[in-house]
Amino acid sequence: MKEKLKKKCNKCGKILDETCFVKHKQSKNGYSNICKKCKNIYLKKWKQEHSQELSDKRRKRYAETYGQEVKKREAERKAKYPLKVRCQLLRSGMRDRARIKNIEFDADFFTVAYLMKRLEDNNTCECCNKKLNEV
Repeated sequence: MKEKLKKKCNKCGKILDETCFVKHKQSKNGYSNICKKCKNIYLKKWKQEHSQELSDKRRKRYAETYGQEVKKREAERKAKYPLKVRCQLLRSGMRDRARIKNIEFDADFFTVAYLMKRLEDNNTCECCNKKLNEV
């Protein structure tokens, strides 16, 4: 059985087992000269200081790759199922307004299928005669 070697951390100065250090291929013994605890403290502080820069990079990368795919899929879905998408939008608006005004929203009654049937039967508002299925 291999004996655990002791090593000194360059940050905190403590002498610890090699297992307390991060693996590092380029060093002689295969372990970094900073212990995991010190490394975690440093990384946490660095991420807090650079959080805005990191989030800007993530947003940019998302917009360049995945964001375009999502927009494309959403446009295809709107073109393929315009009534269903409109009813989902109407239902979410109803649910949000009910939550804001502290009114109970009956999710079992106001389903997307119910709204689709209702719009197919009569696509105008009963109060103001505005067409409801127009985006």
